[in-house]
Amino acid sequence: MLGKPYRLREKRLFQEVFSHGQRNFIQGVGCFSLPSKNGTLIGVTFTQRAFPRSVTRHYYKRLTLHIIRELFPMLPPGKALVFHFQRPLTPVSKEVLAPILRTLLQRIR
Repeated sequence: MLGKPYRLREKRLFQEVFSHGQRNFIQGVGCFSLPSKNGTLIGVTFTQRAFPRSVTRHYYKRLTLHIIRELFPMLPPGKALVFHFQRPLTPVSKEVLAPILRTLLQRIR
């Protein structure tokens, strides 16, 4: 898991990143980024209709945060990032999700 100082938690901050942030999408996964005064913050959201079961949402969130922790040196400093899943990936694995997240992070820089 990602450490608590790096987690985006407040609903107000999520809404601010969604409404004013820069958007990038690849294969049903989006990344919204916005400059942050509090350092690097990471959040993960889902489209409820595409992920009706909480077990699936939690699995994606854990997998995403695990990959982000490995890609931490690539994260742009001082940005709030929200990764948004619009539809499920098939198959769901680290090998499928890691290149998508890496490409999204490269586009942000």
